[in-house]
Amino acid sequence: MARWMTVEADGAMGGDHGEGWRAAAALSTIGMVMALSVFVGFGLGYALDHWLRTLPWLTVAGAILGVVAGFRETIRLIRRFSGDA
Repeated sequence: MARWMTVEADGAMGGDHGEGWRAAAALSTIGMVMALSVFVGFGLGYALDHWLRTLPWLTVAGAILGVVAGFRETIRLIRRFSGDA
């Protein structure tokens, strides 16, 4: 059973409730981090493509870099809250 869900003898919940809520809040941002990373990479690539007239190469490269950045940040968040970091 999770440390923040243990019940003490007097019926009160034991553990640090704030720690569990902080971890849940931080991990719930994973979807937003992924979406924003891809959006920013795509947007920067698209802007550079129009400026340099290289459509669609930098758009694709920006989107791929956004996906990589999103996965990197997701892994970092998961490691931080699983105790591996």
